[in-house]
Amino acid sequence: MNGSNLSLTHNAIPQTQTTNRFFHLLRFSAWLFVTVIFFTSCTKSPTPPPQTATETSTDSLIATPAPKITQGDSTYSNIRPRDYVGPEACEECHQENYANWQEHPHSRMNMLATEETVLGDFDRATLTYGNRKAVFRKRNGEFFIEY
Repeated sequence: MNGSNLSLTHNAIPQTQTTNRFFHLLRFSAWLFVTVIFFTSCTKSPTPPPQTATETSTDSLIATPAPKITQGDSTYSNIRPRDYVGPEACEECHQENYANWQEHPHSRMNMLATEETVLGDFDRATLTYGNRKAVFRKRNGEFFIEY
């Protein structure tokens, strides 16, 4: 009988140690997981999120002279390339619409402002929209819109 008692006691001890080790490892793993998540969520993102239209900086609204364009740059547009792929991208699938658009004044609305392309009054004319006001000016042969 003594031998069988030893056998039961001997088998009970390793199970308890194994169970304790398992729960200790489980607790440590959970603590490590929570710690890693906490610290990774506290670090700054390497790239800031894109700005929404209402968060856009007003620096882009300050009047600056247009870049000097050479004769070969007749297709210059004041639209930022990252904002618009250009009309040629539409022409591939929509030839008829593109041809009609070329005949419309909107096809010239983003051309570089020069004596030949500006048809409007840039002699301090103003345009008010909402609570904003735009003033059209011409200085030293260059065109500006100030907000």
